[in-house]
Amino acid sequence: MEKPKIPDNEKQRLAALKTYDILDSLPEKDYDDLTLIAAEICDAPIALITLIDENRQFFKSRIGVDIEDTPREYSFCSHAINLPDQLMQVEDTSMDQRFVDNPYVIGEPKITFYAGVPLVNPEGYAFGTLCVLDSKAKRLNERQERALKSLANQVMHLLELRKKNKELELSRKKVDAYARETEEFVYAASHDLKEPLRMIRSFLKLLKKKHSQQLNEEGSKYLSYASDGVKRMQMMIADMLEYYRLNMNELTAEKVDISKLVDEVSAFYKREHQDAEIKHSGLPAINASGKDLRMVFENLIGNAIKYRKAENHPVITVRAEANTGGDWVFSIADNGVGIPEDHLERIFGLFQRAHSGKQYPGTGIGLAICKKIIEKAGGKIWVESKLDAGSTFFFTWPENV
Repeated sequence: MEKPKIPDNEKQRLAALKTYDILDSLPEKDYDDLTLIAAEICDAPIALITLIDENRQFFKSRIGVDIEDTPREYSFCSHAINLPDQLMQVEDTSMDQRFVDNPYVIGEPKITFYAGVPLVNPEGYAFGTLCVLDSKAKRLNERQERALKSLANQVMHLLELRKKNKELELSRKKVDAYARETEEFVYAASHDLKEPLRMIRSFLKLLKKKHSQQLNEEGSKYLSYASDGVKRMQMMIADMLEYYRLNMNELTAEKVDISKLVDEVSAFYKREHQDAEIKHSGLPAINASGKDLRMVFENLIGNAIKYRKAENHPVITVRAEANTGGDWVFSIADNGVGIPEDHLERIFGLFQRAHSGKQYPGTGIGLAICKKIIEKAGGKIWVESKLDAGSTFFFTWPENV
C-alpha cells in the first residue's frame, strides 16, 4: 500500500477548507440526494461525499457505509485530490499497488472498484471528492463519468452557497450589532442632552425676566434667537428619541378605532387652528399600536395644517379603503402649498425638508418616524403632490399585524 502524497498547497488547502465550516456537520438532505443519484447512475452500492482534513477523511454524506470518517492514510480520495482536474478511477484494487493491502480492501467493505471526482473550489484547491465504490471490479462508461462529474460540480455549488450564506450571516450580525450600538449611542446622547438644554432654557428665561431692561433691541433679538434655538433643539432631541425608540421596541397590536383616533387628533389641532376643516368617513377599526398609529396621523394631519396656503383655510380629508390584498390603504389629502416633484422621495428621510425651516418650523424627523412605524408594521408610505394645489399622503396597513 502507498500512502497518499501530501499536496504542495496543503497549508492553503486546509485554510480554504475551514472557511466552509463543514467538517463534522450533520447530514443534510441536499448532499444526500446527490450521493443517492451518484449511486443510482453508477450502479454502485456505496457513494460518498468526502472531505480531507489534516488526519482524516470526513464523510459529509454517505450511502452504503455506517462510519463517519476514516484515517487519511487509508483514503482513496487522498490520492484523488492530487489530480484535481481528473476523475480518478481504479477498476480493480487487487491490481493496483497503491491499494492492494489497504485495510478497506482486504477487510470490510472490501473495496475493489473506486471512482472519484475531486471537489475543487474556484481558487483551485481540492477538498475531497464525490466518489462511488463497489466490491466487484468494473469501469464506468462515458455517460456515467459525465454524470459523476456534473454531480461533483453540484456538490461544490452547495459548498460555495453554504460559505456565502455563512458570510452573509456573519455580515448581518455585524451590521445588526453596529446598528444597535449606534442606536444606543444616539439614544443615550440625546437623552443626556435634555438636562443641559433645560438648564440653558431656564437661564435664558431668567435673563429675559430679570435683565431685559438692560438689553438694547439687538440684545433682545439675540436672546430671542437663542431661546428659539434651544426650543428647536429640544424638539429635535424628542423626535430623535422617538425615532430610535421605534428601532429598539416591537410594535404591540390592539384594536384601534381610526375614526375615534382621527377625531381626537383633530380636536387637538383645532384648539390652535380653529379654521382647519378635517373631514373623514368610513374609517375602519384595525389591529395596530394605538400610540404609534396616533403619531402617524398627528404628523400627517399636523403637516397638512402647517403647510397651508396663506389665503386658504386648511381642508384635510382622511379616507380608507381595502385593497385587493386585503390591506387598508389610508389617504390624507390637503389643499396646501404642495411639494416640489424632486422632493417627493427624499422627504421621508431623516432631517429632510421640502420647504424653508424659517417659514415652516419643524425638525425634519416627523415623516421619517411615520415611515419607520408603517414599514415596521409591514406597510409602505408615499405621496402625490402638485405645487400650489396640495398633497395627498398614502400609506398601507396590513390587516394582520
